[in-house]
Amino acid sequence: MGLGWNVHIKNETSKKITVTHSIDRNCYPNDFEGSFDINSGTEIHKYTEMKSSVFSPLKKSFLIIVVQIEAQGKGSLIELKGRNGDLEKSFRQLVHGDGFEIGIQGEPNYKIFRAKKKEQVEVYFTFY
Repeated sequence: MGLGWNVHIKNETSKKITVTHSIDRNCYPNDFEGSFDINSGTEIHKYTEMKSSVFSPLKKSFLIIVVQIEAQGKGSLIELKGRNGDLEKSFRQLVHGDGFEIGIQGEPNYKIFRAKKKEQVEVYFTFY
């Protein structure tokens, strides 16, 4: 078992948000496989996990998702990354934590963003 991620996304917009799995490497996408919608005024909790460094100690682990607010055009990309290597090219770092990083490409309308790690990584996004 590798590093677990609990991702909390709250939609405070008046529009639907669509989250789509883009790409992953050395990761179990779990709840991020495929795509899902978050209706206005609701919050979801999803789980993903990076593969254990015991099985692949030198490999980069990451998951990239697309977050698109309905009728706002192009979505933003968010990268959740475990150990080893840098964020993918053109991603701006939001957090550099203890054994994890979070990056973004594009400018989403998020009001609150925070992340912490204890046993697992807890990530909170609120979009407005």
